[in-house]
Amino acid sequence: MVRKRAPLVVSGETVELAAPGLNAFERRGRLELYWKPNAEARKRGYVPRSVRLHFDLTTIAGRLDLEHRCRVLNSEMFAWLGDPEGEKRLVYDGTVGALIRCYETDKTSPTGVSGRARRGFMATGVARLIAPLASVALTA
Repeated sequence: MVRKRAPLVVSGETVELAAPGLNAFERRGRLELYWKPNAEARKRGYVPRSVRLHFDLTTIAGRLDLEHRCRVLNSEMFAWLGDPEGEKRLVYDGTVGALIRCYETDKTSPTGVSGRARRGFMATGVARLIAPLASVALTA
């Protein structure tokens, strides 16, 4: 069941949106819009944790685009939750740390094939070397 949210007020007009996962709040005098996954998806490790949305709510087209984007994000989340292998799926969010986790947990990776001593080094030694870079985003 979808939780009712407080109606948005844009330019003095109350706006009703059918946008699942939408979170709106005022910051520094302007309305900020975010889409967030549900609690079950967050608990199971769904990425992205939130998506900043930039739509013009003063126009009908902007409102429709916002609703559509929220529905698309919601359907992607439910597709991920519905996948029985979803908990084992490799999640790459663009950071060095995620790239290393994908490398370490992939079935075809050499870290999963080699002996216990090598896996121990990969888990501790490489983790210590890479820790300062784990949150750095990789860009093209």
